Amino acid sequence: MSLTRFVVLVGALAGALLGARGVAAVEGPPADGLPVVWSTDSLAYVAWPERGGASAGAFVFTRGAGRTPLDTLEVVWVRDAIAAIRPLPGARPPARGQTVALVGAIAEPRDPSRGLLRIPISGSPDALDPLYATTLAEKQIVTQLFAGLVRLDASLAPMPGLAARWSVDGAGYTFSLSDDARFHDHRPVTAADVRATLLRALSPKAHAPRVEGLAEVILGGRAYHSGTVDTLEGVRIIDPRTLEITASSPRAPLLGELAAPAAMIVPAGTPPAPMDERTLLAAQSGPFYITGTTARALSLAAAPGRSGGPAGLDLVRVDGPSDAAVEFELDRLDVVAPPQAIAGRLQVAGGVRATELTCDEIATYYLGFDTRRPFLADREHRRVLAGLIDRALAVRVLVPGRGRLAGGLLPPLFGVPAPPESAWMMPRALAETRARGGFGGKAPELSLWIPVGSEVGMRLAEYVTAAWRRSGLRVTIVERAWPEFRRGVAAGEADVFYWSWFADGPDPVAFLASMTASDRRGDGGNRTQYANASVDRELAAARGAPSDIAATQALRRAELLALADAPLVPLFHPINVTLVRPGVSGLVLDPLGAPRYDTVEVR
Repeated sequence: MSLTRFVVLVGALAGALLGARGVAAVEGPPADGLPVVWSTDSLAYVAWPERGGASAGAFVFTRGAGRTPLDTLEVVWVRDAIAAIRPLPGARPPARGQTVALVGAIAEPRDPSRGLLRIPISGSPDALDPLYATTLAEKQIVTQLFAGLVRLDASLAPMPGLAARWSVDGAGYTFSLSDDARFHDHRPVTAADVRATLLRALSPKAHAPRVEGLAEVILGGRAYHSGTVDTLEGVRIIDPRTLEITASSPRAPLLGELAAPAAMIVPAGTPPAPMDERTLLAAQSGPFYITGTTARALSLAAAPGRSGGPAGLDLVRVDGPSDAAVEFELDRLDVVAPPQAIAGRLQVAGGVRATELTCDEIATYYLGFDTRRPFLADREHRRVLAGLIDRALAVRVLVPGRGRLAGGLLPPLFGVPAPPESAWMMPRALAETRARGGFGGKAPELSLWIPVGSEVGMRLAEYVTAAWRRSGLRVTIVERAWPEFRRGVAAGEADVFYWSWFADGPDPVAFLASMTASDRRGDGGNRTQYANASVDRELAAARGAPSDIAATQALRRAELLALADAPLVPLFHPINVTLVRPGVSGLVLDPLGAPRYDTVEVR
């Protein structure tokens, strides 16, 4: 679901929060409605007095057959017994004589004393359903709107989320839900909701892109996900506030998978398909909820009953780090991860000194080869192309202080020793000799795709294409806006592409499988469409290993096999360098790339 489709319906959730702080009561039963006494092209006037709850800045929404929320409207002013209301952009006001059935109203939710936090979002998020979030921007948003049983702190240790506590007995985990675990319309989160969420996530009908790890760690999860059984053996409701989840083995990283977006809790009865707007608005349970969207930003407000932290959050759309840096310098953002070349200037922008925060992220930036393309389906061709790249020089010169040279596919924070480069990378001299031979006349002109706004991507693309051209290859750099870039890579239009993979949790097996396992091809993470049965077997061995040592050994074998096949070229693991404007405190960067902002204080 695209963010732009929220324009009409964003007020529906706010209106459903009856009984929350700041909600005004309405005179007369809602079934009687509010009569429209006059209507123009832009405004409608209804018989709704201040004593009945009307106030400028409030949001209302109409109700259709079956009490379905319809268009959202905003109160512009109130005089005597008349309120002027206008629809949000894209809708028309109700006509004169129409009865507007009022479901609810909520005043402007932001408390000025708690402040508004403005942060940048890159790319163009398409999915706000946590089950279908695959990009970093989507993950950053759903982390604010939804919550799971468990969340991870900055050191990746599990902490209570909607679960107040849990106990472990062998492979069994018993979770007790928090007393204040509620959806934003005040419904309590129940054990039935949790079970239904896991059933929805693993349903074969859902076609969810990133649930293989979750299926692996729950007893019976793989069989249910494959459709061979019709029940999820490892999830049992004990009472309305308690349930037991049995892991597939005592070593299975269950808690880490339950913290991933795919396991964020939604109400029972949510179909195994991307949620529509109305369903999504009523399903949120995280620290913020949606209040509006414009071409520039997605606006969120603090969830009902939450104290502390900012009253509101504006997720400002930017085209890349440089665009974000300009917005920060113009005092339109409070947080930015700027290009290194201008970071020093931004630290003292506006005559005040910003605070610098740093964090190693569990992610890998890489060049991917589409192994469906005839020329790139040849393993030796990919190895030659990879061997022509001086990765160490590229990272040292082009990503100074912002990236660590990738020793392999797994980021260092996983603690798995990287294989020596000599074991998987073709020596450059040999690669140059083979490339000069013209690949037997089989080398076509290659396209290297990067998303618009990625300055690092452009610098690396120029560096790589120069190296390939020196060896006689024909290469074209193609820039595409994010939606087209993503679609083109999926459709196989890009020979080579610049991408990154951010971990969903602290499990190195899941991270490696995302980029290399044959069952993760496509939006599951394996965008090179690579498949190697030996890699799949070693990943399965790592998942089912009887000890940590055996798991690490199998994982290293899988990584080495994949690196030697060169479906992708690992470049660097990112270092997040973030500047925070004075007056903003309490921000903790997340090594997974999606911090929560409910603990940030804005003065």
